[in-house]
Amino acid sequence: MAGSSRHSPISKVILIAEMLIGGIAVAASLWTGKGIAAIYGSGIYLIDRIQHPLIYWGGLIAILLGLVAYPLWCLYKGPPKY
Repeated sequence: MAGSSRHSPISKVILIAEMLIGGIAVAASLWTGKGIAAIYGSGIYLIDRIQHPLIYWGGLIAILLGLVAYPLWCLYKGPPKY
C-alpha cells in the first residue's frame, strides 16, 4: 500500500479518470451548447444553452465541482488521516 502521505495508485487512477470524464463532459457541453438534465419524474432531457440558461449553467457548474474540482482537491489534500 501507499505511504501515509500519498494515495494508493488505484485511488490516483480513479480520481484522474473522474477528472478526465468531467473535463470531457464540460468541454463537450461548452462546444455544442447543449447539456443533459435529469428532471425527477419526467426523465432525461437534452437542454439548450439559449432556451434554459439557468439549468444549463447550473448543471455545468455542478459537473465542474463534482467531477473536476473535488477529485483535484482530494489529490492535492491527500488521503484522510485517522
